[in-house]
Parts: sequence; C-alpha cells; structure tokens
Amino acid sequence: MDRFQRALDLLKQHKLPEARQLLEQLLADEPGNTGYLYNLGMLYTDMNETDRAVELLRRCTELAPAKTNAYVALGFAFARRGENAAAKANFAKALELEPDNPYALRNLGGLLGREGDYDKAIELLQHALEKLPDDPLSLYGLGLCLFKKEQFEEADKYLRRYVALGKLPQTEDAKEMRREILNRDLHQQGLRPDAVFYCLGALELFKGKPDEYVREVTFEIGLLGRSGLDVNNPDRKYRLKSLPGEFSGLHLVSIMYVGFRRIDPSVDVGMDFAREYVAARNLFDSGGVPGA
Repeated sequence: MDRFQRALDLLKQHKLPEARQLLEQLLADEPGNTGYLYNLGMLYTDMNETDRAVELLRRCTELAPAKTNAYVALGFAFARRGENAAAKANFAKALELEPDNPYALRNLGGLLGREGDYDKAIELLQHALEKLPDDPLSLYGLGLCLFKKEQFEEADKYLRRYVALGKLPQTEDAKEMRREILNRDLHQQGLRPDAVFYCLGALELFKGKPDEYVREVTFEIGLLGRSGLDVNNPDRKYRLKSLPGEFSGLHLVSIMYVGFRRIDPSVDVGMDFAREYVAARNLFDSGGVPGA
C-alpha cells in the first residue's frame, strides 16, 4: 500500500493526527500535488485550523481550477471561519462547474438556511437530496427550514427520516422539533398532549409484560386514587411500590387508564382519556414517537 492510500485509510478511520502527519510528509515531498492539498486542507478544517485549510485549498483550486470539490471544501473552510460571502462564492463556483454537485448544493443550502433564506435553501437541499437520498445534513437542513416556515407536516417527514438514521449530532434537536410539531397537532385536535404522552409511556411500560404485572400497577394506582389524586397540579408527586420514581396525579391516572384498557375496559377511572389513548395508540403502533 502506498503512503497516500494509507493516509486516506487513516482519514476514513478518523485517525486525524496520524493522517495529518503522513499527509504533511507527502506534501513536503511534492508541494504541488492537488490530492495532498485537498485532503490535508479538509483535514485542517476538521481540526479547526481553518487558516491553514484556506491556504492549502486555495492553492489546490489555483493548480486545479476544474476540481469542483476543492471549491466546496474551500467554501466550507470559509464558512467555519464565519466568512459567509467567501463561502457562498466558492459554493457558487462549484455549482457553475457542476450544477448537480450534491455537496455544493447541500452546503450552500445549509448556509442560506442559517441566514434565513429558507425558500432558496429548501430548493437547494431538495436538489441535493435527489442526488444523496439519505444524506443526514440535507435531511436535517430541510426539516429545520420547513419548521422555521411553519410547514410542519413536511418538516416532520424529513426530521423523522433524520432521526431514523441513528444517533447523529442534531438528533436531540430534531426530536425536540418533532415533539413541538406533535404538541401543536394535539392541541389543534383538542387533546391534552401531556395525557397523550403519559398514555404512550404506559403502553411502552406494559409492552410484553404479563397481565399480572399490569394488574399490580393498575390496582395500586386505583387504591391510591381512593384518597384522591390531584390531576391539576403537576408539582404534587406520588410514589408507588410497584414502580420506581415519582409521578404526578395526571401521570398515574393515565397509566391506570391504559392498564384498565388492557385488563378490564369496562372500568370507569373517573376521567375520559379515550381520544388521548387512541392518539397514543396510533403513535405507539406507528413507531413514529418523537423523543424515543
């Protein structure tokens, strides 16, 4: 294996210090090699040494003016430095050379989104996603821009796909936006979001558990409720023997409601959570649960 291939393998393994040392040696031996300049420039950006990154990537574009991704990498380095005008100019140059370059489309779209130009950002990011269908940055950027434009149904489609990719840097942010969208939808339907989420949690709690366990938890809440559960004060907390932690009155009644729906649907728990239960059941069955 030659040294350059070894450096590329180290980059793929995220062994940046080792890759840097090898690429610097290679560049010292051959200062005009655009492959070395390009990869070392991107590595410097990843290591937040953006001044050095810009220097090498500029040299790369001068020596290889038709190398599209070098302009993308240079634009990204400028963006890291907060020089948005220079970043946009380099992304635009990349698109001039290659109009369908997904990385230029994605990076320019993301930058415009951060600047609040949501319509243009959405157009570019959708184009990028056509070329890279599961690109996480494009998915998140689209979800965020559509969320900002209050196009919540469309936003949720992209945010859900982003979350489904696994643990990524903006996963928690995407989940929080999805939860806000769901809360809004539940309010519009006249439902109590807190009761829906409590019912959803109870469905998860009882999933795969035997009926004996469900009865134990449900009956204990029922007995506790004989002395009264304050469902309107979220600061008032209760404890159970059958479950760890502390619970509000509304939380316990929601768990009890779900429990009786399984073991004896004829029981009246004193509160009608039928619609909230159906909403929770739909979320549970679809697996599309924000924050899960």
